[in-house]
Amino acid sequence: MMRFFAKVSGVPVLRPSSSSSGGGGGGVTAERNYWSLRRIAFLFLVVYVSSLGVTIVLYNINYPSSEGHIEESLLSTTKATTTTTTTMTMTRENDTAPSLSANKNKRQCRVIIEDKVDYHFEVIESIIKRYPLPIHKFDGCDYQNQPIHFQFSLYQNRVDVDKLNQTMYWKWYQYYDKYLKGTKVDRFDGSVAYIGEMITYGQYLDSALDAIIGVTCDWSVVWYKFIELERNYCVLHGTIDKPNLIYKPNDGREKRLCWLNPMFKDKCYFLPIDLPSRELLDQDETVKQLVPPRDIDEIRICVIGNKDFVALAEALLAIGTEYLNEHHVKVHVHTRKENSRKQYKRKSQGLLDSIVSFILDEPFLPFQRRISQCSIILPMVDPETQSRYFPGDLQKLSGSVSQLVAYKIPSVMRKELYDIYEDSLVGISVKLHHNGIDSFVSAIKAMVKEVRSNRTLGTL
Repeated sequence: MMRFFAKVSGVPVLRPSSSSSGGGGGGVTAERNYWSLRRIAFLFLVVYVSSLGVTIVLYNINYPSSEGHIEESLLSTTKATTTTTTTMTMTRENDTAPSLSANKNKRQCRVIIEDKVDYHFEVIESIIKRYPLPIHKFDGCDYQNQPIHFQFSLYQNRVDVDKLNQTMYWKWYQYYDKYLKGTKVDRFDGSVAYIGEMITYGQYLDSALDAIIGVTCDWSVVWYKFIELERNYCVLHGTIDKPNLIYKPNDGREKRLCWLNPMFKDKCYFLPIDLPSRELLDQDETVKQLVPPRDIDEIRICVIGNKDFVALAEALLAIGTEYLNEHHVKVHVHTRKENSRKQYKRKSQGLLDSIVSFILDEPFLPFQRRISQCSIILPMVDPETQSRYFPGDLQKLSGSVSQLVAYKIPSVMRKELYDIYEDSLVGISVKLHHNGIDSFVSAIKAMVKEVRSNRTLGTL
């Protein structure tokens, strides 16, 4: 381990000989410096291994006694226990752990939201407001008179600083830093959340910690290890592939899992619909310059994500350019994949170039402003080709649904998709279609006619 530390840090580590000399206690100083480096090396290894999502048992390695042996005492990462050799709350060097008994019902509750992958940042606001934490069981903190302090350990911990501006994290961070950081918001359990700062993995145990919420727990094959700790909670994006590793009899871990769509209504779920408001997007001058207001006469149909663009081209060609131009219809396709445009163009053969625009991978706030300007959203999710969004398969959330619910935008969708989200679509105009191009085309034309007759729908 010492050789590993020397290699990654570039600092040579030499063990002092037992006959170290040089007046003034140089041998003792060298010995303590050696053990200081050993302690640093150990903590470095703990942070590195923890970042891989591996559950480990920690030991507190104290300085050697005058006889030169090492005293080791087992640490618990869940509950504080008093011993004669060490405290059971791990702190960084020279830090003082808070005394929970002395500050009972006085300190702030503290929650970390963690995401180790470069996506799903758009659900973080909803996690802050909606994740059903058992705050009444938090030991030693006051959630009734003080806001719950939320901190964020996100993808910035896993990427070189000079590459941050190439990440989805960075696009969301700009919104967080300008509009979220330092604010207070009401949670749906009646408590108040304070949106705090970004932290690194090494800062987790700087002070008392009540909960860690994993934004994308199921990205790792060993995420079930994460949920074993009682303070850890998970946001899940689909069915569990190895339920026998999660649902252990009477251990309570299933109560620390929550999903993002109503296909899990028999367990725990919330819909992530807390996005930047139209008012905010309309007031940000930088965003307004990047995304001008939609033309008053335009009916904008939006498609979000990597969908079946051959089917889209077929539907638009069936509707016809004459009809689309007569009703001032424009189609915006929002996708991160350049191949999506090529797939579409092969089918459309350039006949719809004046009507269809592809917007590739733009920053978070401009993207949200464009979506908020949509007149109609086409989720284009069907059980035949995208079964992962339906019961009996992965049962994942369609991101188009959370967007159209958040901004109350009319939609054309499959009947099977509507049946899943019906309760969330109350008050939103929806036209349903079935399998087949004719049904899809008829539903689009019916919704265009409705929006044309009532311009208040889907407008800023």
